[in-house]
Amino acid sequence: MKVILKDDIYLDNISKNKEYEIITILFIKWETSEKTYDIIYYIINDNYEISFASESDFIIIDSKLELDFIYEQKVFVQRYTTKEQRIPSYVLYPKSVDIRCLYNALEYTEPIEMDKSFCERFKHLLPEYKYAECFKERYQDPDIDLIAEEIGDNWVLCPECNEAFEVDKNQGVVYCPNVACKAILNNPYAPVRPLKPK
Repeated sequence: MKVILKDDIYLDNISKNKEYEIITILFIKWETSEKTYDIIYYIINDNYEISFASESDFIIIDSKLELDFIYEQKVFVQRYTTKEQRIPSYVLYPKSVDIRCLYNALEYTEPIEMDKSFCERFKHLLPEYKYAECFKERYQDPDIDLIAEEIGDNWVLCPECNEAFEVDKNQGVVYCPNVACKAILNNPYAPVRPLKPK
């Protein structure tokens, strides 16, 4: 599904006359309002961050949703200082994406992180550098030339100073613990970070 911003609407980091692909649609059900639902569109903005805005801010130019989108009921928790309001809502999103990555935005408590599942699903909308950011923690970094030498049982050897140390297999980049060395190394037990297909 694709949309463009209406001419009389101004939103940060969303350009006029540019097509944006909808990555999620949220339907918030209000119990005490004249409106039954608010419909919220999520898109990737010009800074490659996730933005959301009312469907009334956009014009639909392609109404087709991809086949992997699923429809699910959720509860939106709205916070007012110490008070919490739980609002029934419905969400359309790709099955392969961790919905918390998108849904947490509505709680206004933390920035949204683009996780691995998100980047894989929307890689066609992301530049290579942003795509790579999703894989920083658990993958080797192709920009780092040095790789620790695997010596077995989660132990490695630093190629700079021959210091042996134990590593976490889930950490893509490791640091030599030798205070005189402190080399930044790729972890041989971790997979190589995937590159965005051209």
